[in-house]
Amino acid sequence: MPTVHREERFQVRIFYNDHPPPHVHVVKGSGYAKITIPQGEIARLIEARGLANRDIVRAVRIVEGQQEGLFRAWVAIHGKTDPDR
Repeated sequence: MPTVHREERFQVRIFYNDHPPPHVHVVKGSGYAKITIPQGEIARLIEARGLANRDIVRAVRIVEGQQEGLFRAWVAIHGKTDPDR
């Protein structure tokens, strides 16, 4: 699971053996948030555990600010995400 972005005390990771939809795992300490990164759409929180609400908000904002590059990293790791394209 490579860390594809670091900001403040957050690490944004993409698992090698993960599944669509494109998403990232944002880790801070022992907590994490799972956030979608669909191309051309708004990033959305899927789930979060062990993070304070302010850290969840910050994690989503970090992903929003890096979403295009994170999506490219997802495609580099997993290949095409939509077989019809």
